Amino acid sequence: MEQVTSYGAVQSLHDTTCAEMRVITSFRLAAAAGKAGQDPAMHIAQRLGSYSLSSQLSLIVSAIGDAWPDNFMLSRPCCPRLTFDEVTVIAMLRSAGAGNRAVFDELLRDMLPGETRDFLYGLLGRFAAELETAPRQSAA
Repeated sequence: MEQVTSYGAVQSLHDTTCAEMRVITSFRLAAAAGKAGQDPAMHIAQRLGSYSLSSQLSLIVSAIGDAWPDNFMLSRPCCPRLTFDEVTVIAMLRSAGAGNRAVFDELLRDMLPGETRDFLYGLLGRFAAELETAPRQSAA
């Protein structure tokens, strides 16, 4: 994973890696499917490269939804612009993927209690490690 020090410059999908773009578009897909009462697991598995990653993303989306102090904001599926929350997820993914717990905690300290940060750090660390080794899929 890319170093988290550059996350502040991330403003659109064009500023992300291919893997990060697939993660953010999968978040958006999960939200749209949820609103429509559909299960996006197969589509997310195709996008991320495995059903395991799809399941892990589902856990991450649920954990963030439960933990976030406000509604988690996503851009529309076709929009290249990222919301602050999407940028935060990229920073979380980068820091957990790099094993940089200090940056992860600094990012979320004012927003989430320690035990919630512990849980999310574990989820995102495992997810990032598997994402690194997943087959590369198209974002279509």
